[in-house]
Parts: sequence; C-alpha cells; structure tokens
Amino acid sequence: IKRVFYVSLLLFIILYVYASFGSILFGSTEPERWGDLGISMITLVQVLTLSSWENVMLPMQEVFWCSWVYFYSFIAIGSIPFLNLIIAVLVDVVTNNKN
Repeated sequence: IKRVFYVSLLLFIILYVYASFGSILFGSTEPERWGDLGISMITLVQVLTLSSWENVMLPMQEVFWCSWVYFYSFIAIGSIPFLNLIIAVLVDVVTNNKN
C-alpha cells in the first residue's frame, strides 16, 4: 500500500502541474474542458487513460499548432510509465503475498 501511495502521489503531482498549464493555455479557448484546475484534471485523467484523448487534443491543435507537444509529453510521462509502475507494484505485492 505504501508503494502504491508514493507512485500515486507522484502521478498526482504531474497531473497537477499539467492541469495548471492546460488551464492557463487552453482555458479561454475551451472552458468546458479547461476552465479551471479541477475540470482540467478530469480532462487529463481522460487523456491519461487514453480514452478518446484525440477528441481532447484535436480542437486544441486547430487553435494552437504546437499543442501536440503538451499532449504527447503528458502521455509519454504520465500514461505509459506511471500506469505501468502501478501495475508493477500491484503484481509485486501479489507475488510477495503468495510466498
């Protein structure tokens, strides 16, 4: 539980930083997804799980041509490594409990 907490805390910090930047950058363009910090974090959780994340990125890319850097870096930092870390910790816990 302790290791999962630390991985989740690190993921939350990264999510918070990206949500802050997303709210600042995209808040005036699409306030229903980026209007404030809480809404931005919910939007980034959708991107983090890769659930229709292109529907979030494509409208922003029409307005800001370089917004793909924001989304791709978030996926590269958040989605792939950290979700794999959580799975690895859970598998390690289950393996250690069986012995």
